[in-house]
Amino acid sequence: MKVNVDENGASGSRLNVRAIPNLVLLEGGRVAEQIVGAVPKARLVQVIDRLLKA
Repeated sequence: MKVNVDENGASGSRLNVRAIPNLVLLEGGRVAEQIVGAVPKARLVQVIDRLLKA
């Protein structure tokens, strides 16, 4: 899901979003990983693969 924190500040606060871009990966309703800033595609793939295998 994509959330515009400028329009929905409550969601940004709840997920501790302090900067954008900010990718919050949830697992079971809890934050499993949070990636702040622009990162290489390889890093995103690595994190997502790790979470999918858990």
